[in-house]
Amino acid sequence: MSQIDYYYSAYSLYAYLGSKKFLEIAKKSGRLVNHKPIRLVTLMVDNGNHRWEDRTKENLHYFFRRQKDRWAEFRGIPIIEDWPSNHSVSEEPSNTLIIVAINDGHDVDKLVHAMMYAHWVDDANLSNLDDLAKITNSVGLNADKLIEASSSKDVLDTYNENTEEAVAMSVFGSPTYVIDGDMFYGQDSPDLVEYALNKPFRKTISK
Repeated sequence: MSQIDYYYSAYSLYAYLGSKKFLEIAKKSGRLVNHKPIRLVTLMVDNGNHRWEDRTKENLHYFFRRQKDRWAEFRGIPIIEDWPSNHSVSEEPSNTLIIVAINDGHDVDKLVHAMMYAHWVDDANLSNLDDLAKITNSVGLNADKLIEASSSKDVLDTYNENTEEAVAMSVFGSPTYVIDGDMFYGQDSPDLVEYALNKPFRKTISK
């Protein structure tokens, strides 16, 4: 049975909003999740999305305030009242730490969800090594060992490869789930993901 490819950035709002439900569905299906952390800023720009600074005030409010609160209420998950105070920071430390944990053979489902929860509920700074160490240790992993290896060339190469792969596939953003070659974008897709894990959708006929 194939894995589910999971493209995301650890500090992504919508990845957090879909995380609990997606991981529950994946576990129920018996399929492993193939975590592929990506450099989201690069992906969004390369695939033609608007930069944050180019979006209108109304666009930002709808997608990153109103939708944030509605989806959290709908899913029954906690979320920070306004916005994380350290959101506009580097994605790299958290994403590369995840890659190291994968390379060391760890199941990173709990680690990734813990990172997202810490950022979007407890206002943790995912570029701060002390915050990352607390999160990593909280799920029973050796933070010092993982953090030390997270800036190695091999890890950065994997991070870049994940991002390049996502750009080449025209992944739209975070989160994106790929099941047997069929791509599902967005935290509003878990119901479709669950359906596809039991019965693949019919292929769309190209015009």
